[in-house]
Amino acid sequence: MRRFDNYIFDLDATLYRDNGEVEADCERLVDEFFRVRLGFSAEEARRQREMILQKYRYEAQAMENGFGVSEKEFMDYICNVEVGHLPPNPQLEAKLRRLPGRRFVYTDSTVGHVADTLCRLGVDLRVFDAVCDAERTGFKFKFQKESFEEFFRIYGIKPQNSVMFEDSLRNLEIAKSFGMTTVLISPRREEKAFADFRFSDINKALDAFVEE
Repeated sequence: MRRFDNYIFDLDATLYRDNGEVEADCERLVDEFFRVRLGFSAEEARRQREMILQKYRYEAQAMENGFGVSEKEFMDYICNVEVGHLPPNPQLEAKLRRLPGRRFVYTDSTVGHVADTLCRLGVDLRVFDAVCDAERTGFKFKFQKESFEEFFRIYGIKPQNSVMFEDSLRNLEIAKSFGMTTVLISPRREEKAFADFRFSDINKALDAFVEE
C-alpha cells in the first residue's frame, strides 16, 4: 500500500463498529432540544424538524437565523451522547501510531464527543495531529464541499496526497471529487462507487495501510 501524507478519519461508525445506539441517542437529544430548549410540543417539534431538513439538510444550520440559538449551543447539546456501551479497542492506538503520515479526526460532531469516544475506545487523543470538528469549519458539514475546502485550508492538506476513512458514501463522494483516496468502513455489502477500498471495520483497514 502506498504511503500518504495525511490519514483522515471520520469518527462515528468509522473508528468503532456501529450498532446504531450513538445515532439513536443523538436523535433523542435533538428531539429533546426542540422540546425543552425551544419549547415546542412533540408534534410541533417534528413539524419544525421536517421543514428545516427540507431547506437546510441539517438542523444546526437553521438554529441561529430561525430560533436565535447558536449553532455551537445546539451541537454541544446533541453531541453529548452516551458512549459507555462502546467496546474498547485495545489494538487501535498502536495501529494508528504506525501510520507514516499526519493523522486527523474530521467529524461533523464536537471535540468533546471525539474526546469522550476516543477515551472509551482506549485511544489517546494525542495520537492525532488535530481534530477538526464542525465548529472548526464554521459549522459547515461534510455533505458540503465548503467544509472540505476549509479543512484543507486550515491544515495545509493536499487532497491528492491524502486518504480518508469514512462510513458515509455521500461524504466519500465529495472526498473523491477532490482527488482523495477513499476507504469505506462498513460491514454491509454496499455499492462502493466512491470508495477505492472497503473494509468491514477499522482494524482490518489499518492492517492494510500500516507499515510493516
